[in-house]
Formats: sequence, C-alpha cells, structure tokens
Amino acid sequence: MVTMPQVVWTWALWTDRLKPDAADAMFFARGCSRSPSRVRRWQAEHLLLMSLLDSASPACVLLRRCGVDPTDVEREVLRRVKQPNVAGHTDSAAVLEAAFAEASALGEEKVGTEHIVLAVLQSEGPGGEVLRGLGLRKDSMRAVMATKPDISS
Repeated sequence: MVTMPQVVWTWALWTDRLKPDAADAMFFARGCSRSPSRVRRWQAEHLLLMSLLDSASPACVLLRRCGVDPTDVEREVLRRVKQPNVAGHTDSAAVLEAAFAEASALGEEKVGTEHIVLAVLQSEGPGGEVLRGLGLRKDSMRAVMATKPDISS
C-alpha cells in the first residue's frame, strides 16, 4: 500500500506522465479532498469526479461514446460517496498506477482522463461500482478508444 508521503514524493514523477486534462483532474482532486475536512488524503472518487469537470474532456467523450451520460456518473458517485475520506474507498495512487498501465497497454506515453476512467472502472471502490452499474466494461471501452482515437487529447 502506498502511504501519503510516498504519494507526495511521487507527485513530480506523475505529473511528467500526465496529459494536461489528467494533470488538471489530479490537481483539483487533491484540492477538493482537503476542503471540507482538511484531510490530506484523496481518493479515486475525487479523481473520477474531477476527470468529468470539463464536458469536452476525453473521459466525458469516452463515456458518451459508450452510451453513458457523464452527469449520471457524477450524480451517482456523489450520491453514494457522502464522505469521500472514509475507509473502503479506492486509493488514488493505486488508480493512477492502473491508469499508467492502461495508457501503456494502449501504446500511449501519457495518461489522460480516459485512462483514469478505465482504471477506476476496475477498482473495487464506489467509483468502480458506479461505472460497472451503469453498464461500462473494460473491453468495450478499449474497443471504442481503439476505433475512435480522437478521444485522447
């Protein structure tokens, strides 16, 4: 398990490997996780929500092309995650590592919000449960990305 000091230490390493949309999502996820409770731990659900802020983001484009409205994802995650800093949520470091693996598997050097969505989909936390509950599957999402490469920014 990655601890917070490791996450902070690797922040510089991660930002070099992020597309601008994913870097923005990561920045805002870190910020929003601190606002209500001042807890310095941010979860995958924060990252997922921040990936959907811009309706033109690759994550939103991918979701729409897979038949899922990004606002439905946002609404359901917010409904299910009343307190994002409690146990049982997926650690953001694990999701970012999975997003890097997804980007690499797709032959991309940098991670975008579309890779974050794929990584959250495979997680065991509320974010992954919401995405799977809306009918998303890894193979079908990857197929959409492969046939429509203009998803990535």
